[in-house]
Amino acid sequence: MQETHVNSSAECADAVKRVLASGVFQKSPKLKEFLAYTAQQSLKGERELLSEQQIGIAVFARTPGYNPSDDSIVRVQAHNLREKLAEYFDGEGANQAVVITVPKGSYGLAFAARSMVADNGSVARAVSATESQPAPPASSRGERRGWKIFAAGVLAFTAFTLGVAVRGFWAAPLERAEYTSGAADTDKAVPNPILRSVFAPPTQTLVIFEDSLLVVASLMRGSAYSLNEFIAAEGATPNLGGAASELGSQRLVEMLLPTSRHLQLVNVTFVVKLLRFYPHLAESALFKHPREVQLREIKSSSCVLFGGQLSNPWAELYEPSLNFHLRIASQGGGFENRRPGPGERGAYGGGPGGDGLTYARIALLPNFQPNTRVLMLTGTGSPETEAAAEFVLDPNFVSLVPPELREHLRAAPEHLEILLRTSRVGRVAGSVKVAAWRVQ
Repeated sequence: MQETHVNSSAECADAVKRVLASGVFQKSPKLKEFLAYTAQQSLKGERELLSEQQIGIAVFARTPGYNPSDDSIVRVQAHNLREKLAEYFDGEGANQAVVITVPKGSYGLAFAARSMVADNGSVARAVSATESQPAPPASSRGERRGWKIFAAGVLAFTAFTLGVAVRGFWAAPLERAEYTSGAADTDKAVPNPILRSVFAPPTQTLVIFEDSLLVVASLMRGSAYSLNEFIAAEGATPNLGGAASELGSQRLVEMLLPTSRHLQLVNVTFVVKLLRFYPHLAESALFKHPREVQLREIKSSSCVLFGGQLSNPWAELYEPSLNFHLRIASQGGGFENRRPGPGERGAYGGGPGGDGLTYARIALLPNFQPNTRVLMLTGTGSPETEAAAEFVLDPNFVSLVPPELREHLRAAPEHLEILLRTSRVGRVAGSVKVAAWRVQ
Protein backbone atom coordinates (compact mmCIF):
# COMPACT_ATOMS: atom_id res chain seq x y z
CA MET A 1 0.00 0.00 0.00
CA GLN A 2 1.72 3.13 -1.18
CA GLU A 3 1.05 6.53 0.27
CA THR A 4 -1.92 8.02 -1.60
CA HIS A 5 -3.03 11.62 -1.86
CA VAL A 6 -6.35 12.30 -0.14
CA ASN A 7 -8.42 15.41 -0.54
CA SER A 8 -6.67 17.65 1.98
CA SER A 9 -4.43 17.77 5.01
CA ALA A 10 -7.53 18.70 6.98
CA GLU A 11 -9.05 15.35 6.02
CA CYS A 12 -5.93 13.59 7.27
CA ALA A 13 -6.00 15.57 10.52
CA ASP A 14 -9.66 14.63 11.04
CA ALA A 15 -8.76 10.97 10.49
CA VAL A 16 -6.09 11.22 13.19
CA LYS A 17 -8.56 12.82 15.63
CA ARG A 18 -11.05 9.98 15.09
CA VAL A 19 -8.39 7.36 15.76
CA LEU A 20 -7.17 9.12 18.91
CA ALA A 21 -10.74 9.27 20.24
CA SER A 22 -11.48 5.62 19.48
CA GLY A 23 -11.97 2.91 22.05
CA VAL A 24 -9.01 0.98 20.67
CA PHE A 25 -6.59 3.64 21.93
CA GLN A 26 -8.29 4.55 25.21
CA LYS A 27 -6.28 1.96 27.19
CA SER A 28 -3.01 2.85 25.49
CA PRO A 29 -2.18 6.45 26.51
CA LYS A 30 1.46 6.19 25.47
CA LEU A 31 0.52 4.93 22.00
CA LYS A 32 -1.94 7.83 21.72
CA GLU A 33 0.86 10.24 22.52
CA PHE A 34 3.12 8.47 20.01
CA LEU A 35 0.46 8.72 17.28
CA ALA A 36 -0.32 12.37 18.06
CA TYR A 37 3.35 13.33 17.84
CA THR A 38 4.04 11.47 14.60
CA ALA A 39 0.83 12.83 13.07
CA GLN A 40 1.78 16.40 13.95
CA GLN A 41 5.25 16.12 12.44
CA SER A 42 4.04 14.17 9.39
CA LEU A 43 1.32 16.70 8.55
CA LYS A 44 3.76 19.59 9.02
CA GLY A 45 6.30 17.83 6.81
CA GLU A 46 8.99 17.95 9.50
CA ARG A 47 10.45 14.52 8.85
CA GLU A 48 13.69 15.42 10.63
CA LEU A 49 11.72 15.28 13.89
CA LEU A 50 10.63 11.71 13.15
CA SER A 51 13.98 10.04 13.75
CA GLU A 52 14.10 7.30 16.36
CA GLN A 53 16.17 9.44 18.71
CA GLN A 54 13.89 12.50 18.41
CA ILE A 55 10.80 10.39 19.12
CA GLY A 56 12.50 8.78 22.10
CA ILE A 57 13.20 12.21 23.55
CA ALA A 58 9.84 13.84 22.73
CA VAL A 59 7.48 10.96 23.51
CA PHE A 60 9.26 8.54 25.81
CA ALA A 61 11.20 10.99 28.01
CA ARG A 62 14.63 9.76 27.00
CA THR A 63 17.53 12.11 27.69
CA PRO A 64 19.04 14.05 24.75
CA GLY A 65 21.85 12.12 23.13
CA TYR A 66 20.66 8.69 24.29
CA ASN A 67 21.68 5.75 22.10
CA PRO A 68 18.72 4.03 20.38
CA SER A 69 20.88 0.97 19.82
CA ASP A 70 20.85 0.40 23.58
CA ASP A 71 17.17 1.25 24.08
CA SER A 72 14.57 -0.26 21.74
CA ILE A 73 11.53 1.55 23.18
CA VAL A 74 10.68 3.44 19.96
CA ARG A 75 11.02 0.38 17.73
CA VAL A 76 8.93 -1.74 20.07
CA GLN A 77 6.17 0.85 20.40
CA ALA A 78 6.16 1.51 16.63
CA HIS A 79 5.42 -2.19 16.19
CA ASN A 80 2.60 -1.92 18.74
CA LEU A 81 1.25 1.22 17.02
CA ARG A 82 1.09 -0.59 13.67
CA GLU A 83 -0.89 -3.38 15.35
CA LYS A 84 -3.30 -0.95 17.02
CA LEU A 85 -3.92 1.01 13.81
CA ALA A 86 -4.63 -2.20 11.92
CA GLU A 87 -7.00 -3.29 14.70
CA TYR A 88 -8.86 0.04 14.53
CA PHE A 89 -9.24 0.20 10.74
CA ASP A 90 -10.30 -3.45 10.54
CA GLY A 91 -12.87 -2.94 13.30
CA GLU A 92 -14.19 0.29 14.78
CA GLY A 93 -12.84 2.38 11.87
CA ALA A 94 -13.78 -0.04 9.08
CA ASN A 95 -15.97 2.62 7.41
CA GLN A 96 -13.44 5.45 7.57
CA ALA A 97 -12.52 6.89 4.16
CA VAL A 98 -8.89 7.59 5.11
CA VAL A 99 -6.65 4.81 6.43
CA ILE A 100 -3.53 5.61 8.47
CA THR A 101 -0.48 3.34 8.63
CA VAL A 102 3.12 3.51 9.81
CA PRO A 103 5.14 2.01 6.94
CA LYS A 104 7.98 -0.24 8.04
CA GLY A 105 11.30 1.52 7.73
CA SER A 106 9.81 4.88 8.72
CA TYR A 107 8.17 6.52 11.72
CA GLY A 108 6.20 8.97 9.58
CA LEU A 109 2.50 8.33 8.94
CA ALA A 110 1.07 7.36 5.56
CA PHE A 111 -2.50 8.34 4.64
CA ALA A 112 -4.34 6.27 2.04
CA ALA A 113 -7.83 6.21 0.59
CA ARG A 114 -9.85 3.25 1.88
CA SER A 115 -10.26 2.04 -1.71
CA MET A 116 -6.51 1.37 -1.86
CA VAL A 117 -6.75 -1.35 0.79
CA ALA A 118 -10.13 -2.82 -0.17
CA ASP A 119 -8.62 -5.47 -2.41
CA ASN A 120 -6.38 -6.71 0.37
CA GLY A 121 -9.37 -7.70 2.51
CA SER A 122 -8.05 -6.06 5.67
CA VAL A 123 -5.76 -3.27 6.73
CA ALA A 124 -3.60 -5.80 8.62
CA ARG A 125 -2.82 -7.64 5.38
CA ALA A 126 -2.34 -4.39 3.49
CA VAL A 127 0.15 -3.16 6.08
CA SER A 128 2.15 -6.38 5.80
CA ALA A 129 2.62 -5.63 2.10
CA THR A 130 3.45 -1.96 2.60
CA GLU A 131 6.42 -0.63 0.69
CA SER A 132 8.97 1.12 2.87
CA GLN A 133 9.42 4.87 2.76
CA PRO A 134 12.77 6.29 1.56
CA ALA A 135 15.71 4.87 3.51
CA PRO A 136 16.13 6.24 7.04
CA PRO A 137 19.40 7.74 8.27
CA ALA A 138 22.45 5.50 8.41
CA SER A 139 22.06 4.93 12.14
CA SER A 140 18.54 3.51 11.65
CA ARG A 141 19.60 1.40 8.69
CA GLY A 142 22.30 -0.17 10.84
CA GLU A 143 19.79 -0.98 13.57
CA ARG A 144 17.63 -2.89 11.12
CA ARG A 145 20.30 -5.39 10.15
CA GLY A 146 18.56 -8.04 12.25
CA TRP A 147 21.09 -10.85 12.09
CA LYS A 148 24.04 -8.64 13.02
CA ILE A 149 22.08 -7.29 15.96
CA PHE A 150 21.12 -10.85 16.86
CA ALA A 151 24.75 -11.99 16.87
CA ALA A 152 25.66 -9.06 19.08
CA GLY A 153 22.73 -10.00 21.31
CA VAL A 154 24.17 -13.46 21.91
CA LEU A 155 27.25 -11.90 23.45
CA ALA A 156 25.15 -9.37 25.32
CA PHE A 157 22.94 -11.99 26.91
CA THR A 158 25.96 -13.94 28.00
CA ALA A 159 26.81 -10.83 29.98
CA PHE A 160 23.22 -10.73 31.26
CA THR A 161 23.63 -14.14 32.90
CA LEU A 162 26.48 -12.64 34.88
CA GLY A 163 24.17 -9.95 36.22
CA VAL A 164 24.28 -7.30 33.49
CA ALA A 165 20.82 -6.12 32.36
CA VAL A 166 20.88 -5.91 28.58
CA ARG A 167 18.24 -3.84 26.84
CA GLY A 168 19.41 -3.57 23.22
CA PHE A 169 18.78 -7.04 21.80
CA TRP A 170 15.69 -6.29 19.75
CA ALA A 171 16.14 -4.90 16.24
CA ALA A 172 12.99 -3.02 15.28
CA PRO A 173 11.97 -5.51 16.94
CA LEU A 174 13.70 -8.72 15.87
CA GLU A 175 10.88 -9.94 13.61
CA ARG A 176 13.17 -11.84 11.23
CA ALA A 177 16.74 -13.05 11.32
CA GLU A 178 18.27 -11.56 8.18
CA TYR A 179 20.55 -14.49 7.59
CA THR A 180 21.55 -15.45 4.06
CA SER A 181 22.61 -19.02 3.52
CA GLY A 182 24.29 -20.52 0.49
CA ALA A 183 22.21 -21.99 -2.30
CA ALA A 184 23.26 -25.48 -1.27
CA ASP A 185 21.56 -24.99 2.12
CA THR A 186 18.26 -23.67 0.82
CA ASP A 187 16.76 -27.04 -0.04
CA LYS A 188 18.36 -28.97 2.82
CA ALA A 189 15.80 -31.20 4.52
CA VAL A 190 15.24 -31.18 8.28
CA PRO A 191 15.62 -34.85 9.26
CA ASN A 192 14.18 -34.42 12.76
CA PRO A 193 10.43 -35.19 12.45
CA ILE A 194 9.47 -32.80 15.25
CA LEU A 195 11.33 -29.82 13.80
CA ARG A 196 10.19 -30.73 10.30
CA SER A 197 6.53 -30.58 11.34
CA VAL A 198 6.75 -27.20 13.08
CA PHE A 199 9.04 -25.54 10.50
CA ALA A 200 6.86 -26.51 7.56
CA PRO A 201 6.77 -24.18 4.53
CA PRO A 202 5.10 -22.07 3.30
CA THR A 203 3.93 -20.81 6.73
CA GLN A 204 6.20 -18.79 9.00
CA THR A 205 7.10 -20.12 12.43
CA LEU A 206 7.08 -17.95 15.56
CA VAL A 207 9.82 -18.72 18.07
CA ILE A 208 8.57 -17.19 21.33
CA PHE A 209 11.15 -16.75 24.05
CA GLU A 210 10.81 -16.63 27.83
CA ASP A 211 10.70 -13.34 29.72
CA SER A 212 13.25 -13.71 32.52
CA LEU A 213 12.23 -10.41 34.13
CA LEU A 214 8.61 -11.60 34.29
CA VAL A 215 9.86 -14.50 36.41
CA VAL A 216 11.32 -11.99 38.86
CA ALA A 217 8.05 -10.03 38.97
CA SER A 218 6.04 -13.24 39.49
CA LEU A 219 8.24 -14.35 42.37
CA MET A 220 8.03 -10.90 43.97
CA ARG A 221 4.25 -10.95 44.01
CA GLY A 222 4.06 -14.64 44.90
CA SER A 223 2.15 -15.99 41.89
CA ALA A 224 2.43 -16.42 38.13
CA TYR A 225 0.64 -14.04 35.77
CA SER A 226 -2.39 -15.39 33.99
CA LEU A 227 -2.65 -14.94 30.24
CA ASN A 228 -5.55 -12.50 30.72
CA GLU A 229 -3.41 -10.32 33.01
CA PHE A 230 -0.52 -10.51 30.57
CA ILE A 231 -2.62 -9.46 27.55
CA ALA A 232 -4.48 -6.73 29.44
CA ALA A 233 -1.22 -5.11 30.63
CA GLU A 234 -0.12 -4.41 27.02
CA GLY A 235 3.49 -4.13 28.14
CA ALA A 236 2.67 -1.85 31.08
CA THR A 237 3.98 -2.30 34.60
CA PRO A 238 2.26 -5.28 36.26
CA ASN A 239 0.75 -5.02 39.71
CA LEU A 240 3.31 -6.60 42.01
CA GLY A 241 1.52 -5.88 45.28
CA GLY A 242 2.11 -7.94 48.40
CA ALA A 243 5.06 -7.53 50.74
CA ALA A 244 7.28 -6.17 47.98
CA SER A 245 5.11 -3.10 47.38
CA GLU A 246 7.40 -0.73 49.29
CA LEU A 247 10.74 -2.22 48.31
CA GLY A 248 13.25 -0.48 46.09
CA SER A 249 13.68 -3.74 44.20
CA GLN A 250 10.00 -3.60 43.23
CA ARG A 251 10.39 -0.08 41.92
CA LEU A 252 13.37 -1.25 39.84
CA VAL A 253 11.32 -4.08 38.31
CA GLU A 254 8.43 -1.69 37.64
CA MET A 255 10.80 0.64 35.84
CA LEU A 256 12.39 -2.08 33.70
CA LEU A 257 9.38 -4.19 32.73
CA PRO A 258 7.67 -1.79 30.27
CA THR A 259 10.85 -0.98 28.32
CA SER A 260 13.20 -3.92 28.70
CA ARG A 261 13.23 -7.23 26.90
CA HIS A 262 15.19 -9.83 28.87
CA LEU A 263 15.57 -13.45 27.80
CA GLN A 264 16.79 -16.74 29.17
CA LEU A 265 20.18 -17.56 27.68
CA VAL A 266 18.94 -21.06 26.83
CA ASN A 267 16.49 -19.55 24.32
CA VAL A 268 19.23 -17.70 22.48
CA THR A 269 21.45 -20.79 22.50
CA PHE A 270 18.67 -22.82 20.89
CA VAL A 271 18.28 -20.31 18.05
CA VAL A 272 22.03 -20.13 17.42
CA LYS A 273 22.28 -23.93 17.18
CA LEU A 274 19.09 -24.23 15.13
CA LEU A 275 20.38 -21.80 12.51
CA ARG A 276 23.82 -23.37 12.55
CA PHE A 277 22.35 -26.81 11.80
CA TYR A 278 19.61 -25.60 9.44
CA PRO A 279 20.57 -22.11 8.19
CA HIS A 280 17.78 -21.98 5.62
CA LEU A 281 15.20 -21.90 8.44
CA ALA A 282 16.16 -18.27 9.11
CA GLU A 283 14.09 -17.35 6.06
CA SER A 284 10.87 -18.57 7.66
CA ALA A 285 11.43 -18.07 11.41
CA LEU A 286 10.31 -15.04 13.44
CA PHE A 287 12.04 -14.65 16.81
CA LYS A 288 9.93 -12.72 19.33
CA HIS A 289 9.75 -11.74 22.97
CA PRO A 290 6.42 -12.84 24.49
CA ARG A 291 5.28 -9.24 25.02
CA GLU A 292 5.75 -8.51 21.30
CA VAL A 293 3.33 -11.23 20.20
CA GLN A 294 -0.36 -10.78 19.41
CA LEU A 295 -2.94 -13.49 20.08
CA ARG A 296 -3.95 -13.61 16.42
CA GLU A 297 -0.31 -14.25 15.43
CA ILE A 298 -0.05 -17.27 17.69
CA LYS A 299 -3.36 -18.73 16.58
CA SER A 300 -2.54 -18.44 12.88
CA SER A 301 1.12 -19.59 12.92
CA SER A 302 3.19 -22.58 13.79
CA CYS A 303 5.08 -21.82 17.00
CA VAL A 304 8.02 -22.89 19.12
CA LEU A 305 7.15 -21.91 22.69
CA PHE A 306 9.75 -21.87 25.47
CA GLY A 307 9.00 -22.19 29.16
CA GLY A 308 5.85 -22.45 31.27
CA GLN A 309 3.36 -20.13 32.93
CA LEU A 310 5.94 -18.40 35.11
CA SER A 311 8.15 -17.19 32.25
CA ASN A 312 5.80 -17.34 29.25
CA PRO A 313 2.06 -16.87 29.93
CA TRP A 314 1.22 -17.93 26.35
CA ALA A 315 1.77 -21.51 27.56
CA GLU A 316 -1.63 -21.23 29.24
CA LEU A 317 -3.28 -21.61 25.82
CA TYR A 318 -2.06 -25.21 25.55
CA GLU A 319 -1.38 -26.47 29.08
CA PRO A 320 -4.97 -27.75 29.67
CA SER A 321 -4.70 -30.13 26.69
CA LEU A 322 -1.47 -31.78 27.89
CA ASN A 323 -1.22 -35.03 29.87
CA PHE A 324 2.10 -34.11 31.49
CA HIS A 325 0.97 -30.88 33.13
CA LEU A 326 3.57 -28.49 34.54
CA ARG A 327 2.73 -27.60 38.12
CA ILE A 328 3.69 -24.09 39.20
CA ALA A 329 5.97 -23.57 42.19
CA SER A 330 3.09 -22.99 44.64
CA GLN A 331 1.91 -26.53 43.78
CA GLY A 332 5.35 -27.97 44.45
CA GLY A 333 6.67 -27.85 40.89
CA GLY A 334 7.29 -30.89 38.72
CA PHE A 335 4.88 -32.51 36.27
CA GLU A 336 1.51 -34.05 37.02
CA ASN A 337 0.69 -37.20 35.04
CA ARG A 338 -3.03 -36.72 34.54
CA ARG A 339 -3.68 -40.20 33.11
CA PRO A 340 -0.98 -42.56 34.42
CA GLY A 341 -0.27 -45.64 32.34
CA PRO A 342 0.95 -49.01 33.62
CA GLY A 343 4.12 -48.61 35.66
CA GLU A 344 3.99 -44.80 35.53
CA ARG A 345 4.00 -42.36 38.43
CA GLY A 346 1.18 -39.93 39.07
CA ALA A 347 3.70 -37.11 39.44
CA TYR A 348 7.29 -36.50 38.40
CA GLY A 349 9.63 -34.08 40.11
CA GLY A 350 8.73 -32.03 43.18
CA GLY A 351 5.41 -31.71 44.95
CA PRO A 352 2.94 -34.29 46.27
CA GLY A 353 3.64 -37.76 44.89
CA GLY A 354 6.82 -36.64 43.13
CA ASP A 355 10.21 -38.30 43.19
CA GLY A 356 12.35 -35.18 43.74
CA LEU A 357 14.19 -35.53 40.41
CA THR A 358 14.23 -32.94 37.63
CA TYR A 359 12.27 -33.19 34.40
CA ALA A 360 11.55 -31.52 31.11
CA ARG A 361 8.73 -31.86 28.59
CA ILE A 362 8.71 -31.81 24.80
CA ALA A 363 5.17 -31.35 23.47
CA LEU A 364 4.07 -31.21 19.84
CA LEU A 365 0.40 -30.53 19.21
CA PRO A 366 -1.95 -28.96 16.65
CA ASN A 367 -2.43 -25.20 16.79
CA PHE A 368 -5.73 -23.38 16.22
CA GLN A 369 -5.51 -23.07 12.43
CA PRO A 370 -5.29 -26.07 10.06
CA ASN A 371 -1.76 -27.17 9.14
CA THR A 372 -0.15 -25.25 12.01
CA ARG A 373 1.69 -26.88 14.95
CA VAL A 374 3.04 -25.87 18.34
CA LEU A 375 6.29 -27.19 19.82
CA MET A 376 6.63 -26.56 23.57
CA LEU A 377 9.99 -26.92 25.34
CA THR A 378 9.42 -26.75 29.08
CA GLY A 379 11.52 -27.72 32.09
CA THR A 380 11.11 -27.57 35.84
CA GLY A 381 13.96 -25.04 35.66
CA SER A 382 16.12 -23.30 33.08
CA PRO A 383 18.71 -26.15 32.92
CA GLU A 384 15.90 -28.64 32.26
CA THR A 385 14.44 -26.47 29.50
CA GLU A 386 17.91 -26.37 27.98
CA ALA A 387 18.08 -30.16 28.18
CA ALA A 388 14.79 -30.43 26.24
CA ALA A 389 16.08 -28.03 23.57
CA GLU A 390 19.36 -29.93 23.26
CA PHE A 391 17.46 -33.22 22.97
CA VAL A 392 15.32 -31.93 20.10
CA LEU A 393 18.34 -30.49 18.29
CA ASP A 394 20.45 -33.64 18.65
CA PRO A 395 21.24 -35.01 15.13
CA ASN A 396 20.61 -38.49 16.56
CA PHE A 397 17.25 -37.55 18.08
CA VAL A 398 15.28 -40.47 16.60
CA SER A 399 17.77 -43.05 17.86
CA LEU A 400 17.60 -41.58 21.39
CA VAL A 401 13.90 -42.39 21.93
CA PRO A 402 12.51 -45.87 22.75
CA PRO A 403 12.01 -48.12 19.69
CA GLU A 404 8.21 -48.17 20.04
CA LEU A 405 8.16 -44.36 20.01
CA ARG A 406 10.26 -44.28 16.84
CA GLU A 407 7.47 -46.04 14.98
CA HIS A 408 5.02 -43.32 16.01
CA LEU A 409 7.44 -40.60 14.94
CA ARG A 410 7.57 -42.04 11.43
CA ALA A 411 3.78 -41.68 11.26
CA ALA A 412 3.95 -37.96 12.20
CA PRO A 413 1.52 -38.01 15.16
CA GLU A 414 -0.84 -35.09 15.68
CA HIS A 415 -0.18 -34.94 19.42
CA LEU A 416 3.10 -36.01 21.01
CA GLU A 417 4.43 -35.54 24.53
CA ILE A 418 7.84 -36.74 25.71
CA LEU A 419 8.74 -36.44 29.39
CA LEU A 420 12.51 -36.36 29.95
CA ARG A 421 14.25 -37.20 33.22
CA THR A 422 17.42 -35.17 33.66
CA SER A 423 20.29 -35.14 36.10
CA ARG A 424 21.44 -31.78 37.39
CA VAL A 425 24.79 -30.71 38.78
CA GLY A 426 24.39 -27.21 40.18
CA ARG A 427 22.84 -25.12 37.40
CA VAL A 428 23.77 -27.52 34.59
CA ALA A 429 21.63 -30.41 33.32
CA GLY A 430 23.48 -33.64 32.68
CA SER A 431 22.27 -36.91 31.19
CA VAL A 432 18.78 -37.13 29.69
CA LYS A 433 16.50 -40.15 29.43
CA VAL A 434 12.90 -40.58 28.21
CA ALA A 435 10.78 -41.25 31.31
CA ALA A 436 7.34 -41.44 29.69
CA TRP A 437 5.52 -40.42 26.54
CA ARG A 438 2.09 -39.99 24.98
CA VAL A 439 0.95 -40.17 21.36
CA GLN A 440 -2.49 -39.32 19.99
